[in-house]
This record gives sequence, structure tokens and C-alpha cells, in this order.
Amino acid sequence: MTEYLTIEQTAERLHVSRNTVKKWIADGLPVLRLSARVIRIPADWLDEWLKFEGTSISPQGSTTIIRLSQVHEKNGSGRL
Repeated sequence: MTEYLTIEQTAERLHVSRNTVKKWIADGLPVLRLSARVIRIPADWLDEWLKFEGTSISPQGSTTIIRLSQVHEKNGSGRL
């Protein structure tokens, strides 16, 4: 069964700020909007989005976001 996370729970789980999660939502993180003010993030959607967006979470909790378009812009090859 899927776990449904609040913005706060998502931030705690990934060791990022609530503002970072809100930015991810603005950038396309899929969410369920139950009302204008109530948002839930299905944990399996979050996991898939993080994989797709090239986001990695280190064991210490710092987050690095690398978008494929940024990699192409830097060296044109798609390699890191």
C-alpha cells in the first residue's frame, strides 16, 4: 500500500527544507491536491520522480539535483 506524505514529511524523509519540496512541486513533482491547501505526495511517485529527475540523496542527507539538460549544456555529451 502506498504511503501518502505531507510536504513536511517529505522534507524530513529527504533531509531537505519544505521550500525545496515546494520548489520540486513547482518543477513538476506529481502530487495529489485534496483541496487548495491540502497536498499529499504518494511515496512511490516521489521515488519515481527522484529517479527520473536525476536527484540523489546522500546518506548524510544532502541533495544534489542534476538535470540531463544541464549535463548536455556543460559538455554536449550527456556524460557527467
